[in-house]
Amino acid sequence: MNKYLLITSDGFTQDMDGVDIENCQGLGYAEGKNFQEAVEKFKKENPWFLNYMLENITGYKVVSFEEVI
Repeated sequence: MNKYLLITSDGFTQDMDGVDIENCQGLGYAEGKNFQEAVEKFKKENPWFLNYMLENITGYKVVSFEEVI
């Protein structure tokens, strides 16, 4: 199984003054034979995701989730 870090460029955040800032947001990670399978598994395992209209989901295949300092 391959591991993927899933992100989206949909949405925005705000700074302390309430100014909108476009950014990418981390959704989480998922495993699958390929990226599409990982996204489908992520959707099934995270029901909160269905409450959002996120369309631009991209990801990075990762070798390890070992913390690097």
